[in-house]
Amino acid sequence: MNKSSKSNSRKESIESILKSIKIIRKEIITCKSKHSEFTHAQWGIIHELMKRESTTTKELSDVFGLTKSAITQQVNSLEKKGVLERNKNPEDHREQIITITDKFKDKTKDLHKTMIKKMAIIFEVLDDKELDVFEKLQRKIACHLIKRNESK
Repeated sequence: MNKSSKSNSRKESIESILKSIKIIRKEIITCKSKHSEFTHAQWGIIHELMKRESTTTKELSDVFGLTKSAITQQVNSLEKKGVLERNKNPEDHREQIITITDKFKDKTKDLHKTMIKKMAIIFEVLDDKELDVFEKLQRKIACHLIKRNESK
C-alpha cells in the first residue's frame, strides 16, 4: 500500500470513528436527560465539582469555555435544586466558592450506580475481551490528550 492509500484509509477510519463517537455521545446524553432532572450543562458542572470539591464561577467558565454569566445561570438553577451552595471566599470577598451540598453528595452515589446500569446497555454488544480493548484504547487516547494539553 502506498503512502497516499494509507493516508486515505487512515482518514476514512478517523471519519468513521468520529461518526461513531457522535452516535455514542448522543445516546449517553439522551440516557442522562431521560433519567435526570438535570441538563447536559448542569451534569458537566456537577461532574467538575465532584472532581474538585470546590470551585469558582471563573474556574468553571475557563473549563467549559462559557461566559461567567452562562455559568452563573446554571449554578443558580443547581443551587435552587439543592445541589450546590455558595460561600464567600475568605481570601477574596468579591468571589464565591461553589461546593456540592452534603445531601447531594449522598444522592450522586446512587445516581452514579443507576447511570452505570443504564449505560451498560450501550456496551452490551461487546464481549468482555472487546470491552477491555475498547477501554484500553479510550484510556490511551485520553492520556495522550491530557499530556498534550499539559504541555501547552
